[in-house]
Amino acid sequence: MCALARDVSESRQAVNLLLQLSFEQSLCRQLTKAHGCIFLLAALTKCEVPKVAEDAKAVLENISKINEENAVLMAEAGYFGPLVQHLNEGAKTTQMIMANALSQIKATDVTRRMLVEMGVLPPLVKMLSEGNLEQKLASLGALKDLSLCFENRDIFVKAGVMQPVLKLLFTKKSVLTTLREQAATVLANLASATSSSSNCLTDLFGTELEPKPTIYRLLSLINLCGPVIQIQLLKALHELSYPHSTNHLKASMREAGAVEMLLSLYDVNTDAGVRFHTIKLLHSITRDDGESLAKQMQYEVTQSLVNLLVNSPIEEEKAAVLGLFHNTPLDDSDFTDMLDKAELLSALLTILQMAADSGLMKELLESAVGVLLRFTVSSNLQLQKKVVSCGVIPLLLDVLKWGTPLAKCRAIISLGQLSESTWKQTCRVKKVTSFWCISPQVVDVCRVHGGVCTVEKSFCLVEAQAVPLLIEELKEQDPVVVGSALGAVTTLLYDEFWDKGVDLIAESGGVTPVINLLTIHDTNAQECALWILERIFRKERYRLMYGNSAQLPLISLTQDGTNKARHQAAKILAHLNILQQQSSYF
Repeated sequence: MCALARDVSESRQAVNLLLQLSFEQSLCRQLTKAHGCIFLLAALTKCEVPKVAEDAKAVLENISKINEENAVLMAEAGYFGPLVQHLNEGAKTTQMIMANALSQIKATDVTRRMLVEMGVLPPLVKMLSEGNLEQKLASLGALKDLSLCFENRDIFVKAGVMQPVLKLLFTKKSVLTTLREQAATVLANLASATSSSSNCLTDLFGTELEPKPTIYRLLSLINLCGPVIQIQLLKALHELSYPHSTNHLKASMREAGAVEMLLSLYDVNTDAGVRFHTIKLLHSITRDDGESLAKQMQYEVTQSLVNLLVNSPIEEEKAAVLGLFHNTPLDDSDFTDMLDKAELLSALLTILQMAADSGLMKELLESAVGVLLRFTVSSNLQLQKKVVSCGVIPLLLDVLKWGTPLAKCRAIISLGQLSESTWKQTCRVKKVTSFWCISPQVVDVCRVHGGVCTVEKSFCLVEAQAVPLLIEELKEQDPVVVGSALGAVTTLLYDEFWDKGVDLIAESGGVTPVINLLTIHDTNAQECALWILERIFRKERYRLMYGNSAQLPLISLTQDGTNKARHQAAKILAHLNILQQQSSYF
């Protein structure tokens, strides 16, 4: 045996000798008892010398014929040929032993892919379809492990795995719970691999099964099973409903009462895993239509979700809860009131503070800032006062410094919504006639709003030192961030104080970034930038400073822009006295 582990020449001679000996059954049995023999031979099957590798395989095949359990040892050592052969050609008992071995071997995705290519699926599917309970269990154990490999999904579907798996799940006969648990896990694994597909239902169920009725039956089955199966079915449905291409499926699930059923499941179920995956599925199927969710969610469930948000140590779970809330319509004031009553605001601010101090997963931060949007809408001044008094503006400004593009976008929209109310909240300063011997009291007034502004009372972006940060965001490459930043800047240019706002924007270096946005391929951003520039170029000093740099993109927009953009660009060119000179362009 020692010669097997030495140089190639000795290994060649040793393997050749073992091959001759292995044809004698008695000697072959002795070989299996030699310490490390199977392991060393399995290693030699990968030898670069073809003759050594071929002889090693031949020895192992002879050894596996003496006792099929030797094939299991070979598989554990990384050589699967005899195991696959016994699985395909062996007696039912032998097949069951091989299938059990497949479920217990620590395999990599490369190994799983190789085993499927070597032909393990047909016998496993036959065992699952026609075998007794023990054979079905053995088959499902192997299929559960093999289905973890993404690349195996299509082969599984073509091999007909889904039909016997679903038959086990849907059968009304009394079967072992373990069987259903294994079947549900196989389904969840395959659905996970399918979620990146553009046609995931057909890809998963093939053409012989009706996808939608199957989905509805799975949805109905959730209420009839224990936690282990429930979790796997919820995971499978979540993966299938995740792609954007399955909007029709999500709509059908909502029509089938999935939202009400899942809310009820969350309410009555005490299993933490079931609740978590229920939230994830709810989040997924209400992503493009949260109205039904807002209508059907009762206060008790809302309060429970907020408590989970506060107490859960799992960031993914927190993100799912907030994603669920974010799916609901922002203008649903009744739902906002319910969230406020459940003290969601406090939980949101805690999350933002944690993000500033130690960082969070991006989905959690983005969802938290997204839900905060409903607390800053300008139509609810009292709610704005409440959220600002809790210190939200500094936290939102922090997000602008280190947040993801989506988090920044949502934070800027909130700041803009608060800024919409600043003019109404600004305390006007009255001119007081004083005696010649008494100096009038000096009052600091906001340079834009012309009154007494504070961050806390009037939500003033100027006093919050937010304007330079917003100008920086105008230089970003992400169109979503740029669009929201433009919207926030417009709140500094309302008719009552536009001239002061223009001066501040210019002093903050904001004119050139706005001009640069005239050339981007975003119609909304272009139109918003034009609206801002029209106010800026009302002032002669800025016409002189920036008019030349704006001229060409403005002329281009009068030819290629939308109708609104053409009109706006022409108006600005009139401010610049270029309209007559360039009349041929119009």
